[in-house]
Amino acid sequence: MNKNIIGPVYFYNFETRKSLVIERAIRRLYENLNFMISKGDIVGIKVHMGEHGNETFLKPHNVKTFVNIVKDNGGKPVIFDTTTLYNKKRNNALDYYDVAIEHGYSYATLGAPIIIADGLKGDKGRIVKIEDGAIREVEVAIDLFDMDSLIVLSHFKGHNLTGFGGAIKNMGMGCVTKNGKIAQHIILSPDIDEEKCKGCGTCVKICGFGAPYLVDGVAKIDKEKCVGCSDCFFSCPEGALV
Repeated sequence: MNKNIIGPVYFYNFETRKSLVIERAIRRLYENLNFMISKGDIVGIKVHMGEHGNETFLKPHNVKTFVNIVKDNGGKPVIFDTTTLYNKKRNNALDYYDVAIEHGYSYATLGAPIIIADGLKGDKGRIVKIEDGAIREVEVAIDLFDMDSLIVLSHFKGHNLTGFGGAIKNMGMGCVTKNGKIAQHIILSPDIDEEKCKGCGTCVKICGFGAPYLVDGVAKIDKEKCVGCSDCFFSCPEGALV
């Protein structure tokens, strides 16, 4: 039986937001991790560059410190994320690049290439088998297989379904293709509370898969089309999706 290995957790109290203080803290953290980078290693730096209109993403100047650390140790850093399942600007690589630049993520600002690791449309991956898992296989983003190691940078954020999201979500959901995301989301297909539904059609408009539809002024969900992305769940003004 495999035993879970729990690593050390370091907490640094930032009493100032001065970038130099934060950079020193990050470098001190790296030194304590015993993270080995060999010369020429391709080191993936996993980030979430923020959705359009979002302000709480990890800021580029903090990511740049990790880029410099990788370079200082002879590695080749590459910053990456994957496309989203829900139908917003990060849904495909081209629009995601626009958002990345909008949020200050570019080669010019960070000194490292930025890639969307699951391809232009989020369908480039490789199946990985999982023993004794709730999900027996997952489609991992194709470019991860060319990386020698990963540095995963996660920000703590609230989540309507799980309470909060962090490093586990950043890897488990953020390092797979759309098919990999569907495999995890599919159990979340919502139902309609018809007493609450006002038939406004918000769910119909926002869904990128054509799953919700209206019948006599009440929303219905086509379970065959629904992938469980929860876009409708979060968008319903009446809270009618459960």
